[in-house]
Amino acid sequence: IMQFRRFSGKYPVSADPPSVFIRNGLYSVWRHPIYLFYTLVLFGAALVWGSRSMLLITLPGFIVLEIIYILIEEKILLRRFGESYFNYRKITPVVIPRFYYWLKIPGFFLFRRLFSYSAHHRERIPDSPPFFIVSSHRNYLDPFFLAMALPFQIRNITTFEMFRTSKTRWFFRALRCIPKKRHLNDPAWDLKEIEDRLIAAIDPGDLQDPEFFCTARNRTNDLSKVIYRCPACQAFSSIKADDGEECKCEQCEAILMIDERYNLLIKNGKKELSGSMDEIYKMIRIRRGDLDGLADGLFPEAFGKYCRDDEYIISFSREAGIYRESFPRMEFLFNGSIVLTSKRLVFDSGADSQSLNLQDLSSVTIEGNYKLQLYDSSARQLYQTIFNRESALLWQDLISQTMEKELGHMPNTR
Repeated sequence: IMQFRRFSGKYPVSADPPSVFIRNGLYSVWRHPIYLFYTLVLFGAALVWGSRSMLLITLPGFIVLEIIYILIEEKILLRRFGESYFNYRKITPVVIPRFYYWLKIPGFFLFRRLFSYSAHHRERIPDSPPFFIVSSHRNYLDPFFLAMALPFQIRNITTFEMFRTSKTRWFFRALRCIPKKRHLNDPAWDLKEIEDRLIAAIDPGDLQDPEFFCTARNRTNDLSKVIYRCPACQAFSSIKADDGEECKCEQCEAILMIDERYNLLIKNGKKELSGSMDEIYKMIRIRRGDLDGLADGLFPEAFGKYCRDDEYIISFSREAGIYRESFPRMEFLFNGSIVLTSKRLVFDSGADSQSLNLQDLSSVTIEGNYKLQLYDSSARQLYQTIFNRESALLWQDLISQTMEKELGHMPNTR
């Protein structure tokens, strides 16, 4: 009743109904919390007083009257608030809360104890779903912070990799997450343009606020997964982590560091270079001109069989795990080498090999920073490679640039 008064400015009296639609607080969990708690109080009183007549006669009769009144009241609310109440009724139960809200109760107390966080500009939250939430995804806890801040259940778009095992599939389905198979994106969609428009529309806030700064010491541990080429000397796979504070290029001995604003700093003797991670990545990213002669004279003699008059080797990797989708799991095939030629991608274990024609690859995407997934649209088959040492992003760029050079188009990479 107090929450009703807080959100509407009135008490729950039928003769003086509120003009606003209430769906915050307890009203985001149950559609009629007042009736529910009246019932629980009556049930508790019957137990305390030991009254069988109240438990077996009064309480059931009260519940029947509540059901009748709820049916009448919901018709009135539907006429008054229209589509807003219709959507609210679809996602908010009358009595039993969804699994999402059962998790939210302990999550509230746990997050308050472990983290210092706050929600600003709540007035920007729409009064009712459906609507999209676009956020800067900084870590795996972001969806939980959003869940704590919003009064509505959020249906997160989640990579299908989280649905591959029975346990994780049950958990994410219970949270009503929407599985997303990234390899089935339509390459014709200009997702980059959509992303740019969304970024331009988002107010990032005060970026000089210390709350935006990274206070962790180990910032460069996985840097080579993104910056796979030294910005100073352009050498591939030469950046190695030192003590977590910095990385060093084994070729030119340039020092790479990440500051608290996530900017990358490169020091090579007296020369210094700095920029955002995206700016530095664009500097070192493989271009079509880098493909010529990339593997000349470097590949093992056994790979010579993949060279023909109109086919040559672009690059190769000696150590990778090869998997093939056997829905819903990924089936392990073998550990071996990957050879990229101007015509195909070859998985070679020495005793066995399998080729994918580049013209049949419609998607080359990355999952979890170290898994490269390749979709053969002709065979409708998904493959996955896990690199032991090399960067999955490096191989995504290698394959994409080779396809653009040889075929005139690029695969889906998002």
